Amino acid sequence: MLRHILVFKMKENALGKTGKENCIELKRMIDALYGVIPQLKKMDTGFNIRKGATDYDLGLYSEFDSLKDLNIYRDHPAHVKVGEFIKETVEDRKVADWE
Repeated sequence: MLRHILVFKMKENALGKTGKENCIELKRMIDALYGVIPQLKKMDTGFNIRKGATDYDLGLYSEFDSLKDLNIYRDHPAHVKVGEFIKETVEDRKVADWE
């Protein structure tokens, strides 16, 4: 089992919306991937409840059977569309993967 974790820090005023509005939209878009991409076995997203200067806004936890499945997920057209939104609205992101 491969675990894939991301955290996102949103830009302010990207695409004419606040960081909070874009964070809500990003969560909606990520959540919509579940059931669309078969390789995505489990996932959970959540808004950070802490608001310090070094804290990020949104977290994603997901599970895959293998690195190969994670790569299939990464290249899936539905995920690529989310990636385009991320490029416009996310200031920074961090990722960790482990088996």
